[in-house]
Amino acid sequence: GMGKSKEEATVRGVNQVSSGIIASLLTTMAAFAPLLFMKGTVGKFLAYIPVAVILALAGSFLFDHFLLPILANKFMSDPLNTVKIERIKKKEKKEKSKSNRFINFYKKVITNSIERRGLVFITSIVILIIGIFIFSSLKSEFFPDSNNTKIYISFELPPISNIQQTNNIAKRLEKDVLIKYVDKKIIKYFVTSIGKSSGSVMSKAQLSADAVGNIDIELHKLEDRNNFPIDKMVSIIRKYVKDISGVRFTVEKKRSGPSTGDPINVVISGSEIRILKKISRNIQSMIRKNVKGAVDIKDNYGVGLPQIVATVDRVKANLHGISVQAIAATLSNLYNGNEVSNYYFGEKEVKIKLRIQKKFAKQINDLQKIFFYKSSTGKMLPLSELVKIEMKPGLTIIAREEMIRSITVSGNAFGRSSTEVMADIKTLLKDFSLPNGYKIQFKGENEDRDESMKSLLLAFGAAFLLMYFIIAFQLQSFSQPISILFTIVLSITGVAIGLAISGSRVGIMAMFGFISLAGVVVNDAIVLITYINEIRENGVSRKQAIIEACITRLRPIMMTTITTIAGMLPLAFGLGGDSATSNFWMPLAWAIIGGLTLATMQTLIFVPIVYSLIEDFNKITKSFFSRVIKHISRFTIKIFERLFSVKVTKISKSPEELGMTNKNY
Repeated sequence: GMGKSKEEATVRGVNQVSSGIIASLLTTMAAFAPLLFMKGTVGKFLAYIPVAVILALAGSFLFDHFLLPILANKFMSDPLNTVKIERIKKKEKKEKSKSNRFINFYKKVITNSIERRGLVFITSIVILIIGIFIFSSLKSEFFPDSNNTKIYISFELPPISNIQQTNNIAKRLEKDVLIKYVDKKIIKYFVTSIGKSSGSVMSKAQLSADAVGNIDIELHKLEDRNNFPIDKMVSIIRKYVKDISGVRFTVEKKRSGPSTGDPINVVISGSEIRILKKISRNIQSMIRKNVKGAVDIKDNYGVGLPQIVATVDRVKANLHGISVQAIAATLSNLYNGNEVSNYYFGEKEVKIKLRIQKKFAKQINDLQKIFFYKSSTGKMLPLSELVKIEMKPGLTIIAREEMIRSITVSGNAFGRSSTEVMADIKTLLKDFSLPNGYKIQFKGENEDRDESMKSLLLAFGAAFLLMYFIIAFQLQSFSQPISILFTIVLSITGVAIGLAISGSRVGIMAMFGFISLAGVVVNDAIVLITYINEIRENGVSRKQAIIEACITRLRPIMMTTITTIAGMLPLAFGLGGDSATSNFWMPLAWAIIGGLTLATMQTLIFVPIVYSLIEDFNKITKSFFSRVIKHISRFTIKIFERLFSVKVTKISKSPEELGMTNKNY
C-alpha cells in the first residue's frame, strides 16, 4: 500500500488475498484428490499425477504465505520515500494509459452484459449446447496412440510342426521383409525367438514349444526414419504374412498406457465345448466380414498334439471281472513305468523302473498286442475286447468363466480406435441368437475401459461436491458457489473445441485434462466473487461493485490464463521430450488450453451475470416463501378460531409498549 512501511504493506498484502488463495488451493486439491481412489490399472497408472499436484500446491502455499513475504520485506524498496512514490505513480499512470483502451472496451462489454443479463445467460446456454454437440461428434479412444517404435510379431504353426519348420517361417519373413527395411533405415533391429512366444496368441495356450515363435522389432525414432509411420510398417508385415498358409500370425504395435486386456475380447460361455466352438466360428466370421479395423481375430480353442484316447467298455470289463482302475494302472505301468526296486552305486541310490521297450510302443497298433490274464479261466484276454482305442487331437487349453466352460474370441484394432471397433462389435452381436444356457460377455480392454471411465466419473462427482462445499464455506453462501461452478460446466465447450482443433479423441487423458481444468478455472472466479462481496460491504451498489471488481481483476485473470496456456503449448504441439510419447499427452494439454480459454471469458462476463441472477432469484424465492408462510399462518389461525371458538386478535403494539421487556420477563 502507498504511504505504508514495508512491514505494514507485506502484512496487508498477505491478509488481503490469503482467504481467496487458500480457497483456490483447496478447490484445486479437491479436484485432484478423488483421483487417488480410482480403481483398476488406469487408477494405478495415473495415481502419481494427483500426488504430485497436491504436494506442489501444499509447497506453494508454504512459499507464498511464509517465505515470499519475508523475501518481499527484505528486498523491496522502502515505499515511504516520496521521490520513489512519485516515480511509481508516474510509471503506473504510463502503464495504465497503454491498457486503458482495452479496459474501456471491457468496461462497456460488462456494463452492457449486466443490462442485458437474460440475453447473456441464454447465450451461455447456447454455447453449452454447441459444446455438447461438438463433444458428441468427436471420436473416442481408451488411451491416445503414441509414436512408439516397437512391433511384436507372434506366430503359431500346427502342433505337429518341428522346430526347423518354425524357424523356416521366421527366416522367410526376415529375408523378404525385415532385412529390406533394416537397409532402408526404418527398422533399427529385430530379435527372433523360436520355441517360445511373448505374443498374445500363444501366451494363452500350452502349445508345443517347437511350433511357436515371435519376432520383436525396434524401429528408428520417428524423425530418424523420415516420419515413416509405424502403422505403415505394420500394414506391410500384415500384407506379407496374409499369404502364408497354415500359420496363424499376430502383428501388433506396442500400446500406450498401462497393460490391459486384448482390444477385442468376447467371452462365450456354456456347457458343451462343441457348441462353444461353433458359436466362436460364427462370431469370428461375422467380425471379419462386418467390422472395419478388426484384425488378428482368433479364439483360444487350439488343437494341440494328437493323443491316443482309450475308452473302456465298462459292461465288458465287468463281465470279465476286470476293473477300470486295473486297466488304467496296467497301461500307466507299461508306458510310464513302475518303480520296482533301488540300486545302490556306492552311496548313490538309483531307482529302477520297469516299463515296456520303446520299440514296442511306437504305433497305435502296438496297443492291440497287450493282453490281460483272466485267472478264472486261465486265458489271456486282448485289450481290444475291453477298450476302444482311437487317435484324437488334444486341446491346448480348457478355459472356464465363472466355473463354466468358455471360449474367448480376441483380436486387435488397426486403423481405428479399439473403442470404436468394440462399439461396432457390440452392435453386431446385439441380436446374436444363442442357445439356452449360453451367454456372451465383453471383457479385456473393454472391461478395463468401462471400469476406468466409471471410476473417473465418480471421482469427478466427488471433486465437484468437495469444491462446492469449500467455496460455500469461503463465501458463507450456498447459492454463490453455483455461479462459480457454472464455469466448469460451460468449459465443456472449450474442451470440445480444443480437442476438435487438434484432432484429438475423447479418452482417459482428455477426461483427466477436464478434471484438472475443473480445479483451475474456479480459482479466478473465487477471487472475483470474493472481491465483489468485499466491495459491496462498503456500501457500493451491486452493479458498480461488479464493474469495479471485474476491471480490477481483469489483468491478473488474463495473466494467469496466458501463462498457463503458454506452459501447455509445448505439450500440445509435442515439442521437446521423446517423440514416441508426445502424442500421449496432447489430448490433456488441448483440453486444458481450450477449456481455460473459454473459462476466462466466462469468468469475466458470465460469472458476474450468473452471480446477479442467482441473487435476484433468491430474493424472489424468499418473497414467495414469505407470502406462502403468511397465507399458511392466516389459514391456521382461522382453523384454530373455529375449533376452539376463540378470537385471535392482532397485536399492533410493540413489546416495549406492552411492557414485555427483559426486566419484566
